[in-house]
Amino acid sequence: MLFGQREVFAIELQLTSPARLVMGHCCLWIGGKQFGTYEDDAVVYPFLDALQGVIQVRDSLWDSQFNELSAYELFEILKNNSDPSFSQDFYGFIGTNFDDLINYHLYHNDKYIFLWELAATSFYTYEGLVAGQFQSGFVDAHYFETVVAEFNEYLNPFWVKRR
Repeated sequence: MLFGQREVFAIELQLTSPARLVMGHCCLWIGGKQFGTYEDDAVVYPFLDALQGVIQVRDSLWDSQFNELSAYELFEILKNNSDPSFSQDFYGFIGTNFDDLINYHLYHNDKYIFLWELAATSFYTYEGLVAGQFQSGFVDAHYFETVVAEFNEYLNPFWVKRR
């Protein structure tokens, strides 16, 4: 099941179990780039909660010191910052099936900004990703939020069955 457009932003879900704990393979597509893997089976609701959490805190996902930086410079500052509490504010935990990725998400000028690279040691394989190769994507805020809302609507019937 695909929500959105891969060339812009999409959430791809392959349900493996619609039972009490909705399980599936979750993957994001950002600007045509695959973000995530189909190898890992994950509980879908924490993934949805994390995406909704990004929306809820979006106005805190920028710092004025970032204004003149390129995406790569920004990624390097966040990845190598000596103050872990600073970088943690932008760290992109969006579910267990993204554990092999060093990733950050930010919000600026009505765009969500995703920065990531595959860790040097990874458990899963990621199509088109090479360890240490920087990737970035920018998604219009309205589009991102609409796709996340559509994903939530799709999952609502499963959520009702769980209760």
